Amino acid sequence: CRFRIRKMALAATVKMEDSSPFGEDADRNVMINYLPRTYGTEDLQSLLQAYGVIEACKVVMDNQTNRSKGYGFVKFSTGPEADNAIAQLNGFELEGKKLKLHKAAYRDSPAQLYVAGFDPSLPGSELIAFFGNFGSVKAMKPITSQAGKKGVCFITMSNYAEADAAIRGANGATFGVDQLT
Repeated sequence: CRFRIRKMALAATVKMEDSSPFGEDADRNVMINYLPRTYGTEDLQSLLQAYGVIEACKVVMDNQTNRSKGYGFVKFSTGPEADNAIAQLNGFELEGKKLKLHKAAYRDSPAQLYVAGFDPSLPGSELIAFFGNFGSVKAMKPITSQAGKKGVCFITMSNYAEADAAIRGANGATFGVDQLT
């Protein structure tokens, strides 16, 4: 089986030390999804500054293309300011995309992984056992695929550290007789 694994809830995958200026103030931290690829940190700050005092702002960039990955984070000075920005801009259309704003999750929140490319006849219990090597699997939800297609599922780990470990451990690892990617 070959796996492609991607973390679904990216808000808490970014550490304060390396690329995110946010700590544990989830009430004030907002994640913004579906940003245009042309948007940078300055653009995001300009868009959101009307809704409150911004203590930190970051658009996550692709290191290879130097373009936005389509999401970013803003830390407001108060929770009500963050709530106001969410209420006013969630669903707002920007360059043909509808923004999705929500509170950023804590690092110890459950983390969902998107797993694709495995043999769809593989029992779910084997996937759960495999990912259990990296931490506590809270749930596994298979996605029905078309005949002849590779398997796809969502696996929920108990926290982001375990999800990161699963991504590092499963990508390129051997599962059964096939290599995971």
